Amino acid sequence: MPPLDLNGTRRSVGRPEAKHSSPNYSQMTVYVRKDVRRATKIRLFEEGLELSALVEKLLSNWLATHER
Repeated sequence: MPPLDLNGTRRSVGRPEAKHSSPNYSQMTVYVRKDVRRATKIRLFEEGLELSALVEKLLSNWLATHER
C-alpha cells in the first residue's frame, strides 16, 4: 500500500511532498540569539532531527500546558 503524504492521502512512491507545498503547514520567522541558533543546529544534526520538528513539538507542549 502506498505511503501517506502530508495531507493524509495516499501517494505514489517517489520523492516526498515538501512542507512548503503542503496546505497543512505555515512558514514562521523568529529571532533567536546567534549562539543559541548555532548550538541548536549542531545538536539537531547530531541527533538527526529537523528544526521544524523541534519547534512544533515545543509549541505543542506549550499550548498543552496553557490551555484555556
